[in-house]
Amino acid sequence: MSGVMNWADELESYGLNSGPDMNVCSAHFKDVAIKSFIKRGKQIDECDYCGRTKAIRPLEEIMRFLMETVSYYFTDPVEFASYDSAEGGYLVPHRDAWEILQDDFDLNIDDAALFNDMEDWIDFNKHWADEKGMHSEGHHARPDSWSHFCYLVKHQVRYLFPAYQNELDIYSHQPLDILREIEKMVYRYGLLTSLEAGTEVIRCRQHCKDERILALEQMCAPEITHCKNPNRMSPAGISMFYCAFEVETTLKETIDKSWKQSKYTTVTFT
Repeated sequence: MSGVMNWADELESYGLNSGPDMNVCSAHFKDVAIKSFIKRGKQIDECDYCGRTKAIRPLEEIMRFLMETVSYYFTDPVEFASYDSAEGGYLVPHRDAWEILQDDFDLNIDDAALFNDMEDWIDFNKHWADEKGMHSEGHHARPDSWSHFCYLVKHQVRYLFPAYQNELDIYSHQPLDILREIEKMVYRYGLLTSLEAGTEVIRCRQHCKDERILALEQMCAPEITHCKNPNRMSPAGISMFYCAFEVETTLKETIDKSWKQSKYTTVTFT
């Protein structure tokens, strides 16, 4: 019984009811994040809405995924707003989750049965409000925090965030908080992937037209002496091996079209 109660309490915290127990594939959604979430589950079965056998997710998991996003940006007004029985509600603008998903997240569902089943999962007695406009601190200040984080990484501190203390900077604690929050989301959404032995990756190098690529060392990660400029994921002086799964990606990531007197070479590593 306790397991059932915990399950019901968790659904309630997300603003969900116990809805239809159905499986759905990614073909019924246009949103890239939802499609990726379904495919990452790696569960192959028959979709209850189109009958095709492919990657699916239980509808309950998809609704939890959607409501995690809603609860990230919106808050139950009972947590921060006053309630006026004479006025008939909370004294802040508020909506139900289904309105938010339709209006703010462009949740366009063409299949009528799926649309109705998803609607059945929503608890319309629970309201959500944008608390960000009411406060400027805490997790509601994420845009400002991210800007501050970028500034510190570029100009103040790059690695030793726990040691960074500045009594004139009231946000000096935020870089480490942001990194911890990113870490939680990386694990929550399964963004780390281990490649199996034998996986092929492609690397591209742009070079002078008269240079011939004959040795493996010419296509590996550059020598430290050549790492003079910072890159998106590697600071100056640190050599990293950049690669991709598709040739098109390596070209778009590597080629500098302004370098006219050059050509490029691609190679596959296993």
